[in-house]
Amino acid sequence: MKWFRMTPVALVCAALIALTLAAPFASHAQTPGQNLLTDGGFEAPTWRAQDGISELVIAPGWRAWYVDIGQIRPYVKRPSNCDTSDPACYWMRPEFNSADFAAFPNRVHNGFKAQKYFSYGRMHEAGLYQQVIGIQPDATLRFSIFMQAWQCSVPAACGQNGSRSDAPAEMHLRVGIDPYGGTDPFSANVIWSPEQPAFDHWVQFSVQAQAKSSAVTVFTHSRAEWDWPRVNNDVYLDDASLTVVGEGTAQPTGSPAPTITPANTPTPRADGAIVHIVGPTDTLYSISLQYGVSYDDLLQLNNLSRTSILNIGQPIVVKAGIGTVVPSSTPLATATSTPAKETPTVAPTLAPTVTRTPLLPAAAPADAAQPVQPAQDLSNTTLILIAVAVVMVVIAAIVALRRRR
Repeated sequence: MKWFRMTPVALVCAALIALTLAAPFASHAQTPGQNLLTDGGFEAPTWRAQDGISELVIAPGWRAWYVDIGQIRPYVKRPSNCDTSDPACYWMRPEFNSADFAAFPNRVHNGFKAQKYFSYGRMHEAGLYQQVIGIQPDATLRFSIFMQAWQCSVPAACGQNGSRSDAPAEMHLRVGIDPYGGTDPFSANVIWSPEQPAFDHWVQFSVQAQAKSSAVTVFTHSRAEWDWPRVNNDVYLDDASLTVVGEGTAQPTGSPAPTITPANTPTPRADGAIVHIVGPTDTLYSISLQYGVSYDDLLQLNNLSRTSILNIGQPIVVKAGIGTVVPSSTPLATATSTPAKETPTVAPTLAPTVTRTPLLPAAAPADAAQPVQPAQDLSNTTLILIAVAVVMVVIAAIVALRRRR
């Protein structure tokens, strides 16, 4: 009799557990405009060393992929400075870490942090990827991210904080989506955007694809290439988003090449002050470089702090006029304004993300290069909850069957 009385309770508990587990996943692809990525803004306070490797510090939710020395692709050409067959002369695994606004404001598109990686004096092929599950098959998705590259041969010629590339060669920047959720960047399933240069300024890269399963994977890609060595070969990434844009067939060859917004024409005011109107890719640092105004003077002219966030269309005074009141100098580093993500006109609105657990990737062909590590398994807590729910359902079914007899 006790078992009979427990049957409704067991069924209710099992249903609640199942709904709790399914709710986050069911909502991912149902809300157009919602950012499905974990830490798309690269603002998480704590980053981790991937696989325990101290040179691979990655934002949560993301993983680094890279081509190691023993996996160099056949299209890579040995540069003229290497007269040895040892690939270590010209190739290396890049180092991944965060770029912090306090030290390098020109390397952060928005907020306090961006992801960076670089190879020093040698070439690389690498990027980031993130696998997202709970996607509605046939949903059309758009992946967008801002990227910037820097190549420097003579550090003294590259300006303060590496503000310019003195000898840019090739970086082969692009982004992609695997609509089947695989984690091999060299898979034929990956749909790539066109390549586009982005030396010394932020460019938004985008690509669309139609999901073919309940999981998709987004990728970034770079490959430093030159005939004689560049000391610095850096890539910076910020403000990534994956959003549902509709149903139906997506562009099969990637979205059109990203558009570089031309510099705005400065607007003079009646008092003689010169004003710059903020565009989608502008930062305080890029504006200071554009007009030859020191970064600190620009902050003082506009009563801003180093943590201030620009909005598209915002007027920025770059030259004081006759009636312009210049605020008194104050310690800018102690400002307490809270950063908030601006919404570029060409990108979906960023929204709080839901923590997801990636699926195991499909096995790559035996002859394929293996530059990436597999995604994480389901967490132990999730597996335990699933097991408990299954056991409760089985018990309830057995008791109900005996009751009928």
